[in-house]
Amino acid sequence: MVLAAGLSSRYGAVKQLESIGPAGELLMDYSIHDARRAGFERVVFVIRPELEEAFRHQVRRISPEIAAAYVFQHLDDLPERRLVPPGRTKPWGTGHAVLAAAPKIDGAFAVINADDYYGPASYRLLHDHFRSDAVNEQAMFALVGYPLAGTVTQHGGVSRAVCRCDTDGFLTDLVELTDVRMRERQITGRDPHGTPVPLKGDEIVSMNCWGFTAAVLPLLQAQFAAFLEREPHLETAEFLIPLAVNDILRQGQGRCKVLSARESWFGMTHRADRALVQQHIRNLVDRDQYPSPLFSG
Repeated sequence: MVLAAGLSSRYGAVKQLESIGPAGELLMDYSIHDARRAGFERVVFVIRPELEEAFRHQVRRISPEIAAAYVFQHLDDLPERRLVPPGRTKPWGTGHAVLAAAPKIDGAFAVINADDYYGPASYRLLHDHFRSDAVNEQAMFALVGYPLAGTVTQHGGVSRAVCRCDTDGFLTDLVELTDVRMRERQITGRDPHGTPVPLKGDEIVSMNCWGFTAAVLPLLQAQFAAFLEREPHLETAEFLIPLAVNDILRQGQGRCKVLSARESWFGMTHRADRALVQQHIRNLVDRDQYPSPLFSG
């Protein structure tokens, strides 16, 4: 599942459709390439209606072998008797985006952002996780975590969810930090109360690379309904996957294994990140990790 309905407000353009690769590839093209090689067979794109034609055109460029589906994240896709709050214009967030794709889901699936690069091993970790005997439980999920220091951009603050795990590597909770950035060789962020927090850089964070079974969908639906009831600022608040997973774990409704990333993450939060991301991809192509053009179909 590729989440691509965001407004890219900090980026200032539709970053999901920015050309990054040497032959005009999008960043998500490399994710699809890696996921297919790991064993994933279908792609579900969660998009805004106005982006549909551009996404369909891009997928036709990739390969006719890819089974692709498109779903729209609508503001008015709410529980019964709920109306869009006055002034609400932005999408409801990543948790709501997963719910938008629920009709297309019938088994285990990975969730990624369209504008992030996770590396081939991340998809192999998720694919192997769901083929293992450990996932006999219906509500067994997975998260690929990355060291914080490798996810901070030099071009501004970012939000990061720091993982806390038990001794067996299962997630106990995620702490959402905002304005995470490097300041005079020290990484700092702000906790949910706005208090500055010093960070070491070796903290494991979520970059929205998840593995779920279909059992997560009714749980997310219940969490979204609860979010709408308790959230005082519905004109701007977002229903995010990390916050929903936190509540699922606290209520004992599921478990989530944290898998350690074996490769570096990079992505585009700010407009100035694009040149660095292009250089990263060029380096991978030069090392023959990817062909150029990426797809010949």
